[in-house]
Amino acid sequence: MSKLIRIIVASCGVLLMSAVATAKTDRELTYTTDQLWNTAIRFFRVDMSFPISEKDKTAGYVLFKYHDGAKPCSASFELVPITRDGFHSTRLQLNIASMPRYVEAVLMDKLLRKLREEYGEQPRPRKVQPPPSEQTNDTPTNGTADEEPAELQDLSTSQEDD
Repeated sequence: MSKLIRIIVASCGVLLMSAVATAKTDRELTYTTDQLWNTAIRFFRVDMSFPISEKDKTAGYVLFKYHDGAKPCSASFELVPITRDGFHSTRLQLNIASMPRYVEAVLMDKLLRKLREEYGEQPRPRKVQPPPSEQTNDTPTNGTADEEPAELQDLSTSQEDD
């Protein structure tokens, strides 16, 4: 019986370790992408003194090293634009490898506090503007598609007069 208990405990340990490794904390916010990006970079680099190894504003991610007394852990932060029901928001995703989820939650809460201090409460969700309709000028505006445009008619008439 004790062997069965050891197997069960070991299995639970493996499951818990895999859950820790895949933990990801996310929040959905309505601040502008520029506000979120600029605040996040200052937060990770200046406030927390985490070395940033790679960042790409266009792709919306930051790779950095999380450290809190122990050896540094790889971490990532992502900005994911979301459109739901015609309104725009941004999902923030924080992932710190080999750390429990509560560490990510504490960092995310600190970042959210910084956003509120700098920009106030979240704005109302922004309505997504539809792209402007593309107008094509394939058909002349002065007649049907079979007629020559007025400019070409004028040129052909003036050449015949010469």
